[in-house]
Amino acid sequence: LDITAGLTWIHSHEMVHRCLTPQHVFLTSGKQPRAKIADVSTSMGLRGKNLFSVGNLTYTDLYTLLYMPPEAVKRTHDYDNKLDVFSFGVLVLAAIRGKGPSGELMSVERYERVDGVRNEIPEVERRKEDFDAVLEGHPLKGIIRKCLENDKTRRPSAAQLHVKLLSIAEQERIHHEENKDHTACCLARCEDTLAQADRDQQEMIASKDRLLTANNERLTEKDGLLEKARKQLAEKEKLLEKQKHYMEGAKDFAHATRHPNPFSFATRKSRKSLSGW
Repeated sequence: LDITAGLTWIHSHEMVHRCLTPQHVFLTSGKQPRAKIADVSTSMGLRGKNLFSVGNLTYTDLYTLLYMPPEAVKRTHDYDNKLDVFSFGVLVLAAIRGKGPSGELMSVERYERVDGVRNEIPEVERRKEDFDAVLEGHPLKGIIRKCLENDKTRRPSAAQLHVKLLSIAEQERIHHEENKDHTACCLARCEDTLAQADRDQQEMIASKDRLLTANNERLTEKDGLLEKARKQLAEKEKLLEKQKHYMEGAKDFAHATRHPNPFSFATRKSRKSLSGW
């Protein structure tokens, strides 16, 4: 936006910068840096008068030539302020890619012959490697394509570019705000979902705790019943032991009654009582 605003000002004064490259665009310092167009020493009035009296401009710098449109490298030098628009398109393309056009571009033919007719190759095709590196759907790809038109009359003016970029910036701002609202809404939903999941987890833990408590109570009850059964079994064993002891005593008594021992105390007492009787 700053560059197109600067170009609009330059063109409104019937001037052409003629050397718009990354080396001639400076950024100010601060939290919100601004772009400034520098080195206007090569600028020229549209009426053909060199504003700084440096003589006829010759593009001996290979790097500068890479930012020039087809009409600028022709011998006729039939160019106007649309030259800067073309350079701006190459500049934006370099900014998106993170590097400037390759010097190998100078070896790429500008013309091709079809059926004996010498046709100019579209700059978008000559710069295909750079242009295709910009992803489809990028908001500036259409602007770059228009700026790189071979026919200068089909390129937009700097003022039109500025208005278009303002529109894109506003759309991006709106899109960013919508995305911000959407993101905030998604975050809120995620927080609600996480909170609900946390509540569900806590309820699940509480339910498991209740089940464990109930199981422990049942186990305690079973242990009590088992202990009671053990005591009853021990009492039964004691009773059985007593019964066994009584049975053995009864057997001994019965045996002694059927087969008295003459030497036993009971037998002697029984006999004595019998003799007394």
